[in-house]
Amino acid sequence: FFFLMIRRPPRSTQSRSSAASDVYKRQMVMYAKQIIQANKTREKYMINKAKIQSVQYAMDTQFATMKMTQVMGKSAEIMKNMSGLMNVKEMSATMQDVSKQMMQMGLMDEMMQDALDAGTDDIDEGEIDDEVDAIINQVVGEPIQDKSDFKIPANKNVASAQKEDDLDELEKRMKAL
Repeated sequence: FFFLMIRRPPRSTQSRSSAASDVYKRQMVMYAKQIIQANKTREKYMINKAKIQSVQYAMDTQFATMKMTQVMGKSAEIMKNMSGLMNVKEMSATMQDVSKQMMQMGLMDEMMQDALDAGTDDIDEGEIDDEVDAIINQVVGEPIQDKSDFKIPANKNVASAQKEDDLDELEKRMKAL
């Protein structure tokens, strides 16, 4: 037991630092190798993740294509059934009837507009002048003495000629029907 208690002479500080530096270097090399290995593993993981996402997108696209094919098939079947139900001659006759009715409605609308326009043309200009005077008195506070500058020239000849042309055109359309 005594021989264990004998102290060894201390090693030189140089040998200790070189031994420590050798251990430290080996540890650094091992650590660097582990970092490189971890980076390679991460790269492989990212590549595999990208491949899995690519496969997932391809599967989603394939599923959407299958769904679209089913919908298009159903749509084609519906269109086939509808074309079987339609009678072209009947449809043509109905469309012609609708066209005639729309033409008559258009003529009636024009006749109504002309009647309304004719009803509004009978307004007396004296009444209009009186109303204009009343409005000017309200706004300005005094009547205007010289009204000759404000009168609107009447083009009755142009309006009556246009009405006659419109009536002739309506009569031609009614005869055509």
